[in-house]
Amino acid sequence: MMDATLVSMDANLDSMDATLGSIDAIHDAHAFMDGNMVFKASGVVASSIGDSCTS
Repeated sequence: MMDATLVSMDANLDSMDATLGSIDAIHDAHAFMDGNMVFKASGVVASSIGDSCTS
């Protein structure tokens, strides 16, 4: 009986690890997307400043 309980607890922990791993992956993807947005926004600002300087 005890062995079966431990096996199911192990399985639960494995699935929790998998869930946490996918949450980490999602966070990384969001951070990457946020970084891209900031990069694009700063590029737009830089190009508009460049335009105003040349005109």
